[in-house]
Amino acid sequence: MIVGAGVAGYQAALTLSRKVGDGAEIVLVNPAAVTLPPESLPQLMTGVLDAGQVGRPLAAIAPAADPLDPGRSRRATAA
Repeated sequence: MIVGAGVAGYQAALTLSRKVGDGAEIVLVNPAAVTLPPESLPQLMTGVLDAGQVGRPLAAIAPAADPLDPGRSRRATAA
């Protein structure tokens, strides 16, 4: 379980998924459904871009992920 999809959590999840593949379940807990890619940080910090322009949905980065609904503490399901 990795708590937080900031730069460190994002990189840890990607690295672990490459190393273990299907050999383990990786859980990434984050209060938002998006993350900011590390390569965008210089543009964000200097105001060239804002977070809404570069935020990536976690579901797009990890399509096999099983999202949780933090407000209800249960798995989110498709309608």
